[in-house]
Amino acid sequence: MKKIKILNNYNFFFFFLLIFSNMMIIFNNFWFSMWIYLEINLISFIYLMINYKNYFHLESSLIYFLINTMASILLLLSIIFLNKMKNMNSIIMISMFMKMGMAPFHFWMIMMIEMLNWLSIFFMLTWQKISPMILFYTYNNMNKIILFMLLSMMISSMLGLNYSSLKKILTYSSINQLNWLMISLLMINKMFKMYFLMYMYMMFMIIYMLNMFNLKYIMNMFLLKNSYYLMLMFCNFLSLGGLPPFIGFFPKMIIINYMNNNLFILMMILFTLFPLYYYIRIMICYMMIKKNLMNFMFFKKKKKKVFMFMMMLSNLMLLIIIMLM
Repeated sequence: MKKIKILNNYNFFFFFLLIFSNMMIIFNNFWFSMWIYLEINLISFIYLMINYKNYFHLESSLIYFLINTMASILLLLSIIFLNKMKNMNSIIMISMFMKMGMAPFHFWMIMMIEMLNWLSIFFMLTWQKISPMILFYTYNNMNKIILFMLLSMMISSMLGLNYSSLKKILTYSSINQLNWLMISLLMINKMFKMYFLMYMYMMFMIIYMLNMFNLKYIMNMFLLKNSYYLMLMFCNFLSLGGLPPFIGFFPKMIIINYMNNNLFILMMILFTLFPLYYYIRIMICYMMIKKNLMNFMFFKKKKKKVFMFMMMLSNLMLLIIIMLM
């Protein structure tokens, strides 16, 4: 089993810059200084992503650098001409979509995601989305945002059906999930922090187990014999997909109750069913081949305790979130 590598002292400085740059963007109100911190964040993440012993890591870091540099140039031009041209806000939105890898500007992320290790994927799909979303929050044209979000959800939900790679499935699911996160940021600002923490927790649990068993494709899951880990993995998959009564359904339920645009919510729910189908398909295929998944009641006591502890931790997080609302 491979384990996620812990950052050594040599990389600690750039890891600190990665955290620091995002925090400064959150607490900053000036466009130019936010752009500077975005560049610091870009350089820090590229350094942490590079592995000179692996050619694919170098190639993925180059792709990430080129795309984000292009988006940064668009953002800088938008900042310079913000008060002179009417369409600059649209360019800001496009540049942030490029940085986040949102559809239809997502092909670079799908291209490089297979080359990355699981730790880089976790940061790419979670932490690296914070600063573009904060800048995206300053954009006020809701009509264009809704159209882009519907387009992004439709593309990500449809294209994810064609892959058996777990990395690409998680990436398309993450693109779909980010639309819900941005809706919570734009309309229910207080809920965004809770939703994002829940999203990071679910992604960490899934990526940790996929990395632990070195799973890259759906077919690899059929070789596992640890049924209690698989049950935990499937529960987190279904939670990430937003299936009730799992924890991932809770923020979506609040957004659905808060929104007044019935057609928009109906379309979002429809396009969210596709990522949920990705995970249900994995679970049903495994259950049809492996009968031992259904024998959870016959686990050894130690395995039961581990599984119950992880489930209790998920429920505890749900209770904390409810108390903070």
